[in-house]
Amino acid sequence: MEKSSKTLKINVLGSKHVTSINVGDYGKEAITRFTVHAPNTANAQPHFLVHYQTSDSHWAQVYHIDVAARTVAKAYDLPRVDGQGAFSTSTRNANVYFTRNTDFEVTLVASSSHGILERWPISPKSHGGWTEPEDVVHAVSEVVSKGGSGFAVRSAVTLSSGDWVLIRNGDPVWLRQEGLAGVVAAGWVELPIEEDLAKELSMESQNNILSAYIHRVSRHARDMKKFPSWVSKLPSRLLGGLLGDQLSSQVQTLERDGFGFRKVVIVATEKGRLMALDTGAQGRVIWNIQAVKLPPHTQWKVNTIDVGKGFSDITAADGEYLRIENLTGKIVQYQPARLTPTIETFLIVPDTSGEKTLVIINKDGSPSEPRAKLRKTTIVTRLSNEDIGGWSLTSEGKRALTWKFTLPPGESISELATRPPHDPVASIGKVLGDRNVLYKYLSPNLVLLVASSLAASTLSIYLLDAISGQILYTTTHSGVDASKPISATFSENWFTYSLYSDPSIVPPTNSSTNNQLPKGYQLIISELYESPWPNDRGPLGSAQNFSSLLPSQSPG
Repeated sequence: MEKSSKTLKINVLGSKHVTSINVGDYGKEAITRFTVHAPNTANAQPHFLVHYQTSDSHWAQVYHIDVAARTVAKAYDLPRVDGQGAFSTSTRNANVYFTRNTDFEVTLVASSSHGILERWPISPKSHGGWTEPEDVVHAVSEVVSKGGSGFAVRSAVTLSSGDWVLIRNGDPVWLRQEGLAGVVAAGWVELPIEEDLAKELSMESQNNILSAYIHRVSRHARDMKKFPSWVSKLPSRLLGGLLGDQLSSQVQTLERDGFGFRKVVIVATEKGRLMALDTGAQGRVIWNIQAVKLPPHTQWKVNTIDVGKGFSDITAADGEYLRIENLTGKIVQYQPARLTPTIETFLIVPDTSGEKTLVIINKDGSPSEPRAKLRKTTIVTRLSNEDIGGWSLTSEGKRALTWKFTLPPGESISELATRPPHDPVASIGKVLGDRNVLYKYLSPNLVLLVASSLAASTLSIYLLDAISGQILYTTTHSGVDASKPISATFSENWFTYSLYSDPSIVPPTNSSTNNQLPKGYQLIISELYESPWPNDRGPLGSAQNFSSLLPSQSPG
């Protein structure tokens, strides 16, 4: 194919003759990709198909090779269709068949003639049950002749979402949510309580004790009318849960269960997609959207998914920001990446009214002065690859750098981790085997900094107080291959991180203590407690208020 994408040049092996074929004029759209499909069996007819694609359409041309004359001629064209599609080649004896898969139909043609042998319509539910069908990007098909009654075709199709679906004669057989293999961030959505129940509970809380008791008894009596229907559905739900029958166990309506266990998980994938999963229906995909379009061979770098009431805020690298509806996936606000060269990302903080507002973080790590009046708060940003700093934001819209932490020479930041915004704690203590209790250190103002040195083959851990910048804990691992991926996470009173240990790169001074370390990935988990002694709350005791700036022994 020439650079102008107007002429296709074909050479038959063993011949010096080059056949030039005019692709044709298809408007101002440039051809973004072309693919050659040919049979892979020796006895198949020497026919092949060239698939052309633009940004929003595709078509194909079929060619025949004269082996004796060593020439190539175009046999026929397959019409141009809007959207993306895929062709696949199948052989049956010497016959060659081309199957075309699009988001609305499957067609089958023979390589010898342009006449359509079979056609099956495809409904959106064939592609996973989404409201809008997904583009087909790749397919592999198998064709079987039924004699004089036609053909049967089954195709394994890859969608633009990254998912796989098997389609047999236009009907879906199974679907694999392969897009979930590349999840980079997630957030939990609490399903809302039914409005009628919320009103009933609100009325009971406002009445006196006797009226509230009578109202509750009356409400329970009305609920008993639904009991026969609930009992009739119970056997099918139990069988569905035991046998894994999704059709009988799924609950299609998004309702909060009585215990509050059922939730929706919003996940972001590296391919720029957002998906919502129903934990009460075996992970059923509620909606699946292409949130952003990425250049080829790039990944979506999502920083946070901040879940709120009705909406979720997603922040990504280079200042990209989205706000979506939790239960529908509708994008209500979008800030594209690199809109302003100085913006690195956004932070979501509450203002004085309790609503969420965005604070711009610049490339140098400094926050811009917020436009809304914020509650007095402290944020931590990365100033460089060797520094982090704590910024104080006041209700007057002022900002000030309160502390700065600089790594030792040779070390650079590999990972930063904090407790997630929604991090419920089931118990404030850990019960030991002798029934004594170790009380968890549950400070919300902790930052875990993981730093590595490629030259020294070390990994250092720093646990910092986000308000004061004080180092609460630190340790160093030697014999670490810093070129390998390093991950860290923080929750409740524990944090964990992974590293790749390689004793062969331990410096000579430490070889005696590290030669027995195994080579491979290690997972380290650390827990934080208020005191090393059981049943001891430490210096703070049971105080509800504390200060990160004053010593714990100070009065007040």
